[in-house]
Amino acid sequence: MSGRDCSVDDTIEAVREGNDHLLRQLVVRAQAGDADAAITAIWALHPRLCAVVIQRRPIREWRTAIDDYIALAYLAIDNVNTGEPARHLADKIIARTRRRHERANEGWKVVSGGEWLLETLEVFAVENVENQVVALLELEHLVRSVDGGLLTQAAWHNLVNLRIGRSPDQPATDLERSSLVRAQRRLDNWRAEAA
Repeated sequence: MSGRDCSVDDTIEAVREGNDHLLRQLVVRAQAGDADAAITAIWALHPRLCAVVIQRRPIREWRTAIDDYIALAYLAIDNVNTGEPARHLADKIIARTRRRHERANEGWKVVSGGEWLLETLEVFAVENVENQVVALLELEHLVRSVDGGLLTQAAWHNLVNLRIGRSPDQPATDLERSSLVRAQRRLDNWRAEAA
């Protein structure tokens, strides 16, 4: 590999210690179709790829993200220009892998919803952090109160549906309106007692 007969373990260790010239040799061989060279290069970069995943992704996504990183590292290795200097080659491969992963995941961030959702998000965007924290604490207290029997699940769902989920041009039935009035009265009493 580097002019001497080294084992795969020695090669991996040398790349992990920063030998970008040896990594470039692996990349050249991988681009020529040597699958073992590609696997060796990725295995050498594996700890750094894992470190990027741990820094940038939530814990529940680590396993799938590192699988994605390994697959994307193959693509990054295949697209490396081996005519450029070998300096910082490992950094380039890791950065390109990370960027590919981020671009691939941007498509999952699409939010669909009506105007009411956009208006709600706009309110949260302009509120300051203190108001958001207070609102979250009130919501947590409200959820505990609902779970404790302040409102039935049906009354809670009715209240949310009529206040948030239903468009204003859809009229409520008499039964829904009376249920909403009772639920709102209980919430108002709860709020007064909490204050």
